Amino acid sequence: MDGKVEYKKDIPSLLELTHTNVKIFGPKGSFIGSQHLADWLERARLHLEKLTRFAKEHHIVLEQDGTWYEENGDVRGQATVYTFMKNRRKSSLDYAV
Repeated sequence: MDGKVEYKKDIPSLLELTHTNVKIFGPKGSFIGSQHLADWLERARLHLEKLTRFAKEHHIVLEQDGTWYEENGDVRGQATVYTFMKNRRKSSLDYAV
C-alpha cells in the first residue's frame, strides 16, 4: 500500500445537520456560520473517524482519529482530535475542534 487513500467528504449532509449560526473554535481562530464550516473543511481536507463519544446533559465530546490529506491524496498528518459540542439552546450549537 502506498499510503494514499481517497479523501471522502459529504459537506451537504453535514450542513443539513448544522445550525446556520454554528460557532467554530480552533487553533487558528474562530468563526460563526455553517458556510464557514464548509469552507474550512474544504481547505483542511480533514477526515474524522469517531473513536469514543461522551455525553452529559447538553454537552457532547467526541474523541476522533483525524487524518489530513494533501491535494494528491497523500496523508499529510494524523492526530487524535477532540470535538466539543454544547447545545446552549435549541437554536444554537457551539462546535470546537
